[in-house]
Amino acid sequence: MIRGHLQFPDLAYDSVAGEFFWLASRGGSKLGKKAGTLTKNGYLHITYNYKPYLAHRLAWFFVHGKWPDGMIDHINRNKLDNRIENLRVVDNQTNQRNAGMSVRNTSGHRGVYWHKNKKKWLASIRVDGKNLYLGSYGCITAAMFARKISEEFYEWKT
Repeated sequence: MIRGHLQFPDLAYDSVAGEFFWLASRGGSKLGKKAGTLTKNGYLHITYNYKPYLAHRLAWFFVHGKWPDGMIDHINRNKLDNRIENLRVVDNQTNQRNAGMSVRNTSGHRGVYWHKNKKKWLASIRVDGKNLYLGSYGCITAAMFARKISEEFYEWKT
């Protein structure tokens, strides 16, 4: 447990559990109580001196003594798992690769979707910020195969 920090003396971080605790009563928070509230996006944030901090970025700061120079990615995709072993600094592209599948996805496979006008399965992949069209296919298996081959070609790891 990391007990306080120069900039956050009333806050402790348990890097094994990935949780923050108050070391003093302040405002509506009580000594020993878990710190943080859930955002609309499903992340935990902690307000300290009237400023909100995302808990995963704060965890990085507590352990490494500096703010991350990129995005913080939850390796296991659980936004509330702020154990330091589950956090890593990544660029936007890597962060997007580790994102869960879109709720709009109907195929169950990333980069494969049904085009109702063409009545075919389409495959695509995003590389270096650009969406690459991989073709249209009569069956989902062929579209999935095209996507998988492209992932390997572009060294895109899921």
